[in-house]
Amino acid sequence: RFNIGPGDIRAQADTAQWLMHSTARILTYLGSEHAGFAQELVERISYGAAKELLPIIKIKGIGRVRARKLYDAGYKDIEAIRKAEFKALADIIGPKIAANTLRQLGIDVEQEQDKENKLAEKGTGQQNIISF
Repeated sequence: RFNIGPGDIRAQADTAQWLMHSTARILTYLGSEHAGFAQELVERISYGAAKELLPIIKIKGIGRVRARKLYDAGYKDIEAIRKAEFKALADIIGPKIAANTLRQLGIDVEQEQDKENKLAEKGTGQQNIISF
């Protein structure tokens, strides 16, 4: 419809990031109060994400899509993710990513998973009439 390919968009984003990075460096050199804002824009362009997602995106393995899912689920910062239960995070971003995320934040994931496994084992009694 617009005759624009993914490479065209990527090239424009790279140029915008380079220009904003240069602007941030110049503002820092000049001692401008806007240097921090310019650096924030560099990060936003780099990740393609909104301002509120930047703290979450800095976690390895969490991109803008997963960050948005976590944010929309109420996990608005790293501290909220650190306090979250493993199962709640696993339901949102998957068990492997949730485990890696919690490990990065200093949470013992194996202990959390052991709790979940014990709860699951308790519920393995009769499932239906044929289970006798």
